[in-house]
Amino acid sequence: MSKRDERFNRTEELIASGMSKEDVIAHVCDEYKVKPVTVEKDIEALEAQSQPLPFGDDEPGLLDLILSNAVDAHEANLDEIKYTPEANEKDSVHVLIETPTYNNARPPKKESKPLIQKFDLKAWTNFATYHTAQGYTIHKVLHLPKGARPLSDIDPFGTARKA
Repeated sequence: MSKRDERFNRTEELIASGMSKEDVIAHVCDEYKVKPVTVEKDIEALEAQSQPLPFGDDEPGLLDLILSNAVDAHEANLDEIKYTPEANEKDSVHVLIETPTYNNARPPKKESKPLIQKFDLKAWTNFATYHTAQGYTIHKVLHLPKGARPLSDIDPFGTARKA
């Protein structure tokens, strides 16, 4: 443990014991031969740790965990994903996609990360038709605007076409 960590832990112990701030500063300065400003900064850092963060204090949602690769999208229940598109992007199709890649370790470890891709209506139909041939996996359609065809209605590779 570094001297700084030792000093920081000692400061925390003395504060927890109920010693006044001034006494803690004097005691730690004498014990570790540092300036009072240094101990004051340590105390400020300790006080800041006990304060709630102004943002991001909530538990990350399932979508955040999938996008950070903390949860595998292949194994998660994607019905629990809550997604709301930005107001200026409500006319686009929003899809959670991935090009799965794995390393050669034993057992193989997934290296790819899912991402959210946005398509206009024409590009969506084209992508949904040929995504498997291009190596993409569509995990979930997150937002489907009016006029867009659902994935289940799109004919992959045009297999229903007549020659």
